[in-house]
Amino acid sequence: MCSLCWDFSKTWQEIQARLATELDIVYKVGGLAPDFDEPMAMSMQKFL
Repeated sequence: MCSLCWDFSKTWQEIQARLATELDIVYKVGGLAPDFDEPMAMSMQKFL
């Protein structure tokens, strides 16, 4: 997960809790590099 996503996660959880009865949340898989479909190496995952 990118640092922006991690930082925003608490706010997102609060939004979900407050709007749970009013909002249907549908997750879509996206990506920062749509032209690259190889999994990130574990060494890079640990580094990041």
